[in-house]
Amino acid sequence: MVKYVGKRILYAFLTLLVLVALTFFMMRLLPGDPFIGEKAVPETTLRALNEKYGLDKPMTVQLIMYLKNILKGDLGLSMYYNRPINDIIVQAFPYSFDLGIRSLIFAAITGILLGVVAAVKRGTKWDTLSMLFAVIGVSVPSFIIGALLQYFLGLKLYEFTT
Repeated sequence: MVKYVGKRILYAFLTLLVLVALTFFMMRLLPGDPFIGEKAVPETTLRALNEKYGLDKPMTVQLIMYLKNILKGDLGLSMYYNRPINDIIVQAFPYSFDLGIRSLIFAAITGILLGVVAAVKRGTKWDTLSMLFAVIGVSVPSFIIGALLQYFLGLKLYEFTT
């Protein structure tokens, strides 16, 4: 059993490593430069920024630096906010956690209710409707369901009640 768990942990680590490397290389292969925006940036400033962030080094060296920083827990500096990404995550985590707990409670209650309806009304249209609703809820991506709920509950219901 210990051997099996160890092998699974090793496979999970290797999978994560491959995904991080693939994401890194795909991001680096995108056209453009992270420092070039609407305003013209002098060439000396571009060179200094590339040197500061290690973007003047070969991609393999950049990947090794990136992996070392991730293992240390350093996710870097946000160029948009000019703050450490760790600070941004720490600031936003309570809201994400709250939303996740609320959605988990909602999903559990809805799932239990649908299961009870399907079991009690077995073979009827209520069974079919509850199963259809459950399959749609599992199959449709959460961001689509979220956008639809925002539209109907946030906008349409508000318009209806005012």
